[in-house]
Amino acid sequence: MEKKVKEYATTSLRIEKKLWKEFRKWLIENDYKSFHQFVVECMEKALKGELKGEQKGKKKKNA
Repeated sequence: MEKKVKEYATTSLRIEKKLWKEFRKWLIENDYKSFHQFVVECMEKALKGELKGEQKGKKKKNA
């Protein structure tokens, strides 16, 4: 029986302090416990193709 091995990618982001504080507030308001959780959920949505529909809807509203 094969063991499932999780692979993690490491990244480095530079975020201005003011922008980070505002983004952190947004994360908390939207029930995210961490930046990592937010990124993982975005990647899962992207892989499932769920983000494409959201972006198309936004483009139509802006037009």
